[in-house]
Amino acid sequence: MSRPFDHLVAGMCAGSDWDLMGQSDQVKQLLNDVFDERMHRSDRARYQLRVNLQKKSDVASYAGFIVEEGNPSSGPYQGTSFVWFPGDGGSVVALVIGTDGFGADTAILGRPGLTVAGSGRSLAFTQAGSGSSLTFST
Repeated sequence: MSRPFDHLVAGMCAGSDWDLMGQSDQVKQLLNDVFDERMHRSDRARYQLRVNLQKKSDVASYAGFIVEEGNPSSGPYQGTSFVWFPGDGGSVVALVIGTDGFGADTAILGRPGLTVAGSGRSLAFTQAGSGSSLTFST
C-alpha cells in the first residue's frame, strides 16, 4: 500500500478524475494521515481541514489545510492556507490568503520592507533590497 502523501499527490495529479472525488470523509481521513506522516502531531490543532470535492462540473471543488486561529469551520476565513483545486487533467495547488483577508498573517506580511501592491485581481509581495518577489493572481 502506498504512503498517504503518495496517495494524495496521485489524487492531485488525477484532478477531477480522482476516485475520491465526492467522498469528503475519506479525503479528510487521508489529509489527517498525511499530516501525521509529515508533520508533528502536536501542531495538528493549529490547522483545520476544508474539503469540498464534488463531482459536479459547475461547482468550484477544493480541499486543503487552513490556519485554525479563530476561523469558522465553513465560509470565509483569514490567514494563509494550503489548498488544491482539481480540474480536468490535474489540479492547481497553491498557498493562498483566505477569502476574508490576511488575519493573523497581517503582522508577517505587513512588516517593514515588505511591499504589498494590488491591481485588479492580483497581489505582488516584494522584499526591499532582496531582489525577490512573489505574485498571486486570482
